[in-house]
Amino acid sequence: MSNNSRNSPVTEITMLQNDFVQIYNYILRMFHFTSIWDTKNRNDGNSNRKRVLMFVVNIFVSIFQATTIISNLIYVHEYSIFIINAVLSLVCLTMRWLLSLRIDELVKISCNLIKQSRQYISSVENTNKKYLYVFGILTTFLHIPVTVCSFTALLKMRLKAQMFFIHFNNSVYLWILITILIIVQELLLLPLNTFAIYYTTVCHHLKVLMTNLGKSLNNTRDSEYDRIYKEYVSIRNLVTYIDEQLSFLVFISSVYNACTMYFALTLILHPEEYFDVTHILSVVSLFSSNYLSYMGLTLSASLLHEASEELWFKLHRALMSRSEISSLQQRFLHLLEKGLFFTVWKIVPIKRSFILAMVGTVLTYCILLDNLRSLKNVPSMVQVIGNNEATIL
Repeated sequence: MSNNSRNSPVTEITMLQNDFVQIYNYILRMFHFTSIWDTKNRNDGNSNRKRVLMFVVNIFVSIFQATTIISNLIYVHEYSIFIINAVLSLVCLTMRWLLSLRIDELVKISCNLIKQSRQYISSVENTNKKYLYVFGILTTFLHIPVTVCSFTALLKMRLKAQMFFIHFNNSVYLWILITILIIVQELLLLPLNTFAIYYTTVCHHLKVLMTNLGKSLNNTRDSEYDRIYKEYVSIRNLVTYIDEQLSFLVFISSVYNACTMYFALTLILHPEEYFDVTHILSVVSLFSSNYLSYMGLTLSASLLHEASEELWFKLHRALMSRSEISSLQQRFLHLLEKGLFFTVWKIVPIKRSFILAMVGTVLTYCILLDNLRSLKNVPSMVQVIGNNEATIL
């Protein structure tokens, strides 16, 4: 056989599984980069050391960020951007601690999905995993302009709003503090982005399993329905377990998305609260990265529900021409009618309609909450920084 010939189905299935293993390994390395390590079932002798280091990093990030939050609330509490920045910091801290506590469960979920693929995938489809790589790279690299613009804006503001309006000259201490603050910022933001990439990959992996199950319904004999039914029940149980572990993390991601949307809204409603163009660009970059990652997260979850509905239509078409159907086939149809979907903290299922409703609801409440705050006599941030420096001089 020539080298240009098509690979055998077994070879392509193995490549499919290995591709997902590679993606999960990349995501795990991204968590490691932010000092979130999996420590369970490792025999390298470093589990306890990594667990202690992760705890120390989380404590340091929490203390340092709490300092900036208190400073913001004391000195610039009348500004909407600093109030929402405090809320955003609390959301990111909560997410970081939760991911640190559940990282082993995330690894377990990916292992179960790989095991499920090896057990049940019997055909190959074009899974379009390239978009997963593009999605992960794009959302991650969008944090580069966030970091650069934030660093420049903090340098111009001289950290006054973040450090109790202590006067810093252009000294080495100012550069060190800004560097630490930027590192802490990325240690808070990147785990949320990495979780969005992980969740999107999990949803896509499950969609591949559901699509493969739908293909097996073509020209299926009655004797094979028992196998297909057991495969679906196994996938459904796995989806239920994943939703139990991740639905609250999706809720935290939704709150984070609402905060960044309000940030972007203040660019229009309160441009006077921003120090300069670099300050504005940092918010625009943060909003772009988060909005893209959150849309990928919710859209991939909605595709799982659509794959479940498509499976129901295929089974219904296969059985509608028959005069009689077995009790197993009836149970299968009844189970498919219930639908299969992920949820946001067990509150609302994630479908396409949820994405539109979420965007509209968050935007409406952001405008409503902003109208509750009276900002008519609030001076611009440039005046606040300049007046404070003049007082010191």
